[in-house]
Amino acid sequence: MTNRQPLDEAELLNILEEQWIQAEDYYGSDIAEQQAAAIDFYDAKPFGDEEDGKSQLILPDVQDAVDHMTIQVTKPFISGDRVIEFEARDEDSAQFVDEATEAVSQTFMRGQNGFRVIHDWCKAGLKERYCVLKSMLEVERKTVTRRYQIDEEQLSVLDEETAASAQDSGDGSFVITKQEQVETPRFVDYTVPSEEFRFSRRARSEDDADYLAHACRKSRSDLVQLGFDVDVVYDLPAGTDTLTFDRRATSRDEWMRTDNSNPSMQEVLLLEEYIRIDANGDGIAELLRVFRVDKTILDVTEVNDHPFTVWTPFPEPHRMIGSGLADKAMMTQRIRSMVARQLMNGMYSHNEPRYWVPQESMIDGQTLDDLLETVGPVRGKGMPPTLLGGNFDVSKSLTVLEFFSREREVRTGITDTNQGLAPDVLNTTATGAQLQHENGQQTSEFITRVFAEALARVFVKKMKLLKEVGQPLSIKMDGEYKRVDPANWPDEVDVLIRVGLGTNNKQARLSLRMQLLEVQKEALQVGLADNEKIFNNLASLVKDAGLGQADDLFINPANKEGVEQAPPPPDPAMIQAQAKAQLDQAKLQGEQQLAQQRIQLMQAEASEKADLLRAQATLEAELARDKAEAEMQLAERRMAFEQDLANRRMQFEAATRMARDIPQ
Repeated sequence: MTNRQPLDEAELLNILEEQWIQAEDYYGSDIAEQQAAAIDFYDAKPFGDEEDGKSQLILPDVQDAVDHMTIQVTKPFISGDRVIEFEARDEDSAQFVDEATEAVSQTFMRGQNGFRVIHDWCKAGLKERYCVLKSMLEVERKTVTRRYQIDEEQLSVLDEETAASAQDSGDGSFVITKQEQVETPRFVDYTVPSEEFRFSRRARSEDDADYLAHACRKSRSDLVQLGFDVDVVYDLPAGTDTLTFDRRATSRDEWMRTDNSNPSMQEVLLLEEYIRIDANGDGIAELLRVFRVDKTILDVTEVNDHPFTVWTPFPEPHRMIGSGLADKAMMTQRIRSMVARQLMNGMYSHNEPRYWVPQESMIDGQTLDDLLETVGPVRGKGMPPTLLGGNFDVSKSLTVLEFFSREREVRTGITDTNQGLAPDVLNTTATGAQLQHENGQQTSEFITRVFAEALARVFVKKMKLLKEVGQPLSIKMDGEYKRVDPANWPDEVDVLIRVGLGTNNKQARLSLRMQLLEVQKEALQVGLADNEKIFNNLASLVKDAGLGQADDLFINPANKEGVEQAPPPPDPAMIQAQAKAQLDQAKLQGEQQLAQQRIQLMQAEASEKADLLRAQATLEAELARDKAEAEMQLAERRMAFEQDLANRRMQFEAATRMARDIPQ
């Protein structure tokens, strides 16, 4: 029978070291190099095969894709939309979930720099395949000096040192000054650099991982402030190993140089590890949080959950991390940069041509040296000064660039239509342009949905933290401040996500709500709607439009006593006015359709004229090129003829002199 004895500290340390080594090896062998390559591509660093004297152009496809997608994905979350909501699982807790949603949202966005957290988390994941957010309760400790006014009786019960420092106010009271330690809980979220996060190779998600670890540098002073024993902290060894792919210290020497002669400023590598293991021998694995520096365990605590949330843009089945947007654009950046370099090199050689310059010998060392150069003449013998190099055809390079530009669009989902008007959008119908735009939005909507799912897990963690602390807090709901008690919130909630499915576009929602309002007006007359339902729609309209609170603009039936819910009898004059308004609207729509058809006809005519002008310009350019080539050939023939004529004249004059010198 398998032994189920409780683990002692030495056994736990051995297991933790084994898990850390396996996680470190997995990161270093499978992940680190890919992340390093993605970061280099994002920074548009040289590929390493550049040649002196030739183009070293790099097209920043990865940077463009990541930056554009960061804007697209983060927009719904920082624009004030409620994209994540809690939903109660029973009727008794339904009244608390709305305030829980508001409290968590405001704590995340206003209790810290929520915009920066979302931006960094999203951008790092797009660039480095995944990024980790750490949600935790941080106790801010401050020493404050406070002054108290006391009477003589209160002074008598104080200790001698405090009583001696009391100042007499002259009116029978005394003033004492006292320093107090104030602790303020803060619910914060930190983006964890990838090189500081480790996990087991078999993990499918952060919630079922057997081992998770956050490794970061802390000074001895930091560890003491975290609450660890001061004697144990100052006995820790300094200069522990660095992390794989550490962007801040690329070698052990640099890591050692970060130490300081002052012990309080010396840094150590603190491991915050979460491991599922049966430590007490009851046969059931518990989740332990262990703080460790090298072989010294500082603290072991059984916890209910870990603080990490991992997001990856393109998840892979049965894997905790998938691929990033940078992975999809790296290949096209490489190829497009190579083609662009060849295009630039061709332009350089065409605009700065080289000439053959005759010398006494046919080929010598100078000729070979000249051939290895990219500019200047090539010296040799055998022909007159001649222009080297063929005709430069820029269209071929542009065709290849266009092909790989389309390949980049397919891989990243970023097209001209979802960045603005495409060059030829005026030659398409409005419906076609809308379809192109929607197709281009599919990738960004998918990534936004995945990011929202990760953020929803963060919100659930923060809700549990708020409930665990249990301190009442003030939030602003419906334009009024409200005091809420997280202790009353339900233990488990469902999460609704209203983003990433094409439904979070404000303009589209406003248009649909306006159409729904017209339907509600008709339904009100037959009893299928009431004032409260219409007010709810109006409140959503006001919220989406960002115009404040609906209570400031409309009467809330829920707060208005005596509001008649029954529909009023239809007014014939109103019905006639509505019919006339519908007729006018239909007439207006017909005129608009006619005007749109005229515009399309004018656009088609303008397109045909533009095509004709382009064809005429192309023909004229070809004629000019043919004329230039013909003139060049004529000039070359004339030069050859004149040279031949000069040679014959010289031969004739030489023959004439020889004949004149021959004695008769």
